[in-house]
Amino acid sequence: MKKLYMYLTVSLLCTTQLSAQNLFNQDFSDGTTLTTYYNATEPGVNQLNNIIPGANNTASITSDGVKLSKSASAAAIIRSTSLSDDITFLKFQTRIRLSYNNDMTVTTGGSFQIAFGDNSTNANAWGPYNSSTVGNADAFVSYAFALDVDDVNKTAAYKYGLNGSLIYGWEDITIFCNYTDGVVSYTNPAGEQSSVQPKSSDLWLGTTRVKASYVLVNTMRPNKFKITMHQTAHSVDMEVDYIKIWDQNGLTLPVTMKNFDGSQQGNGVKLNWSTASEKNNSHFEILKSTDGNVFSTLATIQGNGNTESISNYQYIDAAPSIGTNYYKLKQFDSDGKSEEFNQIVAVKYGMGTDDLIAYYNDGSLNVKYTPKEKIAELKLIDISGKCIKEWKLDGKVDNGFYELPVNLRKGMYLVVIKDGAKHNSIKMLN
Repeated sequence: MKKLYMYLTVSLLCTTQLSAQNLFNQDFSDGTTLTTYYNATEPGVNQLNNIIPGANNTASITSDGVKLSKSASAAAIIRSTSLSDDITFLKFQTRIRLSYNNDMTVTTGGSFQIAFGDNSTNANAWGPYNSSTVGNADAFVSYAFALDVDDVNKTAAYKYGLNGSLIYGWEDITIFCNYTDGVVSYTNPAGEQSSVQPKSSDLWLGTTRVKASYVLVNTMRPNKFKITMHQTAHSVDMEVDYIKIWDQNGLTLPVTMKNFDGSQQGNGVKLNWSTASEKNNSHFEILKSTDGNVFSTLATIQGNGNTESISNYQYIDAAPSIGTNYYKLKQFDSDGKSEEFNQIVAVKYGMGTDDLIAYYNDGSLNVKYTPKEKIAELKLIDISGKCIKEWKLDGKVDNGFYELPVNLRKGMYLVVIKDGAKHNSIKMLN
């Protein structure tokens, strides 16, 4: 039976939106009897339909959750009774650890899968637990995590994607399923705002998004789920700490932003942005800052109301401050509701001839710069003076726009460019 301190820790980590409807909440702390947690025909609110160890495998409840010990056939944790027939935007979160169980069965590969879907006549159609392959029939989404089992050093890890990082020990897995017909904004595991496209899903490992807006051919409502260990995965124990599911009823974004940038132009700063679509868009406010922290309203620009076409906007700040000027946008609906976009555009004015724009968004440092020499060097420095990462800019990109992968915490950073004998730098707020 789980200790109280573990239950409290899990609750604190997973409570991210008080307005969300909790559909499933199980941390396997109610006792050590496996059958406490499932009912094949009429499961309770927080019960599964089955925990299937599979032939020659075992399933048990430990102080860390439910444990599936694999040596031969497939194993699964299944909820095949609908959680809700009205799910529009689902958040699924679990915590999983793999370990080597030393059963002397050599592992040749394998994976485990997390799938969501719906099939009223065949509960196994959207990811069969008795198959070594990923089944996508009638699935809303199905994620397969490749196993890395070392029979020499007796270790077990997993990863997502061909170039994914191996995960040893516990890790939180969070999946957002958007069943609506519009783009949905949500609070991600890092505590920031992200968005997911219609009828698709996002996958997060810890605080990193590893798959964005993933779409399957089938778009069944994601009201059932299963976690499957496939039959080729041997010598592996899988432990599941908890499973929590919310229907967050995400809000469709009234405005889908396409781009936002700025540059010095004569005695001013020119700002350009465009939207892919708008719904009840009253107007934009342009917010400005000289330190990247405190913003105030610079101007109001009328929106285009309702449109599915691309809309282009521009504004010239005729009185920019000497140094770096920071800009961002705030959008207002016709009913008075508003949304402030995260992207910040930084434009250097009156301190040299090189235009440099930099902002951070979704795991990338976005830089707009055209090198004067063949190669320019860019350094990203944190507030302590430590160089976080370096890149070479060769100018071989469209419009001088670079997307440079890097994971950053909240804070102020310095973007420094060495271009031949010239140096340029700007502050950037993440």
